[in-house]
Amino acid sequence: HRRRHSFPTRRSSDLCHDVVSLDGAVHDPNRIDFLARYLEQLKRAAKEIDLRGYFQWSLMDNFEWEKGYSERFGLIFVDYGTQKRILKDSARWYRDIIRTNGEAFRHYNHDVWRTMCEYYL
Repeated sequence: HRRRHSFPTRRSSDLCHDVVSLDGAVHDPNRIDFLARYLEQLKRAAKEIDLRGYFQWSLMDNFEWEKGYSERFGLIFVDYGTQKRILKDSARWYRDIIRTNGEAFRHYNHDVWRTMCEYYL
């Protein structure tokens, strides 16, 4: 019987507790930090492996079998009572990464917290 290696995984929900702030926005700097670090490592890996794409999980907050509606990990906040959607700061950040094909990454330069606060707030 061969033992399989298990690698630790992290979901951005492990780092974020999303709420609508008084300004009506959902500020999630931990998710931006997580995504920036993840994408940086993905970029490094792409130099050594045949990487053809990446899909961000998940676009919107939704029901999860294990946790129900208690955890939110989408880039778009969903008010489950009204079904209203609010782009989280991470959604706008990720949009910029996509629009510039990663060039916007240069502006964040591992100082995601400060940059996010200056750029989005």
